[in-house]
Amino acid sequence: MKPEFMRLRRAIASTLAALLIAAGIVVLSPALSASAHDYKVKADCENGLSVVLTSYPSKTAVTVVIDGTTTVDTTFGGNWSKSFTWDSTKDHSYTVTVLSPDDPNFTRNWSFTKSGTVKACKVPDSAKISITADTCTVPGGKTGTVSFSLSGVTKTYKVELLSGSSSVLETKSSGGSGVFSTVAAGTYTVRASAPGEKSATSDPVTVATCAPVAPEVALDVAPCLTGGTTGTVTANLSKLTVNSSYVLALYSTSSAVALETLPLTATQATFSHTFGEHGPGTYYIEVTDAGGAVLTTSAHAAVLPCPDDPTITVQLEPCALATGPSPAERELSVTVDGLDASTIYTVQLVTDDAAATVVSSVVTPGTSASFTHIFTNVPSPGDYRVTVTGPSTNLVSDSISAPLCDLPTMAPPSIELAAPVCDDVTSPEVLTARMIDLDATKTYYVRIVDSTGATVPGGDDQTVTGSTTATVTFPAVPVPGTYTAQLLIDPGKQLAATSGGSVDLTMCLPTLALTGPGVLLPLSGAAALLLTLGGAIVTGRLRRRMAL
Repeated sequence: MKPEFMRLRRAIASTLAALLIAAGIVVLSPALSASAHDYKVKADCENGLSVVLTSYPSKTAVTVVIDGTTTVDTTFGGNWSKSFTWDSTKDHSYTVTVLSPDDPNFTRNWSFTKSGTVKACKVPDSAKISITADTCTVPGGKTGTVSFSLSGVTKTYKVELLSGSSSVLETKSSGGSGVFSTVAAGTYTVRASAPGEKSATSDPVTVATCAPVAPEVALDVAPCLTGGTTGTVTANLSKLTVNSSYVLALYSTSSAVALETLPLTATQATFSHTFGEHGPGTYYIEVTDAGGAVLTTSAHAAVLPCPDDPTITVQLEPCALATGPSPAERELSVTVDGLDASTIYTVQLVTDDAAATVVSSVVTPGTSASFTHIFTNVPSPGDYRVTVTGPSTNLVSDSISAPLCDLPTMAPPSIELAAPVCDDVTSPEVLTARMIDLDATKTYYVRIVDSTGATVPGGDDQTVTGSTTATVTFPAVPVPGTYTAQLLIDPGKQLAATSGGSVDLTMCLPTLALTGPGVLLPLSGAAALLLTLGGAIVTGRLRRRMAL
């Protein structure tokens, strides 16, 4: 073909293509074919997501969604690339959408959607192990322990107790705590290993040989009993070493020679033995090993002399007054002498019948040979006995009757409140409370209260005792006001009586006396003051009026 024809052909083709493009028709040529667009989408657990786009036309849209979240939504032309990192220990999902303007219907593979999921990467174990050890074992024995803690693993590991490079004991562990027991004295490490994983070895620890353990010994003593029976001394040992040999020796502070000895081969950590038939005195126990070396010595303990035969004295208390317990409840006083001062006894009030029903019970403090107690609220009428029981004592008192008190005829106390009366020269000057029918052996309290029952200023408790009648005054109670008197009694300041009705204190008006013939006129305080300033003479007194 002639060159002129080829140039003409190319010119016509170019003109036609330009006209088609102008008409909205895309013309593909080898330079604009699908091979002109190139893309790569790559995802893995370690490196994340990578998107590379090459030779895309202008206004190409890219959207990237990772784990449900849109992270990119952009429009570009030419080349575009972006990488997205993520947590390699977790699963992920992704979607990459590319929309090219020359492939709006996703038919030419220039526009595309790529989706996928990526599983989490395998995280290698990072085993760590730490250990602790008992500081000692029984001499010559294998009673030590080595404890370990394994962390940073996902597999089951073999855990070995190493003495040097030799494995002494082993176990399995998937993490957490463990222990090797029956370990002999020595220096150890612990190694944890699993196929395909890096092993871990602990720092060394030492299980040391124990020095001989000194046992502990405590003494219990029982006093000699009445009737000539001797007392006892009991040795209670602890912290013994099993299979070790000991000798127990009982001594008195009055002699350097052992009173009794007992060889012992320990089968457990504790042991008790009673040395009997010993009279009053001070004793102690010495513990030696098989070679005679003293391991420990107890504190001193005393066997007390035999007490005298205990005695019980029971006294019926007199009837209570009407302000005390109800007539159906009496009080019994009991005194027990001749007790062992270091022994605790139980003292009970029981009915004097075959059932011997316990009415009340108390224990002695164990610090005195004598004990006194008052049983209160004893039902009456009734017959009773007192029993005393202890380690070697069982006493019963004689029977005692508690008859019913006859108190209904006793008059209760009463209280009356009086207030000053205006223009009555015989009326008291202050608020006065008068009481009758008081019990001279009791303590009473008198107070002034308002209509709500609250104690008023100046009306605080005044004490009355030692008399059957009494009068108290309350000069500090304010005026005006409406008040009531209350009479209270111990215990607990119980209300015993209240004055009848209430008393109203009202300020009385002063009177005026002129310096010449005239009459007395009641004046207010302000009027009296003005008259006085003007030269008049005001006479009379400030009075209070009582209204019941």
